Amino acid sequence: MKAIISEDKDFEIPEFDFTRAVPGGFAERCADGTMWTITRLTGEKDVYVSLDADVAKQFRSPKSVNDALRRAIKSEAKKKSKLGQQ
Repeated sequence: MKAIISEDKDFEIPEFDFTRAVPGGFAERCADGTMWTITRLTGEKDVYVSLDADVAKQFRSPKSVNDALRRAIKSEAKKKSKLGQQ
């Protein structure tokens, strides 16, 4: 993709040429259930996971997904801890 720089010197944001873009090209790659790691310019990393539609319907926001997963992880850790104590 070729970056095109705006001629307006007060407002310089790169514009991109999407004339050769394929509609839904990224969606196809996400549909196979893979995990994506995106690195921000700051170096922070975000991880994206695709959910099956029936699972995604159970959550209202990314925060609710993370909260549910954290509860499941904590619960599993407690179970493992109890098994180790026996």
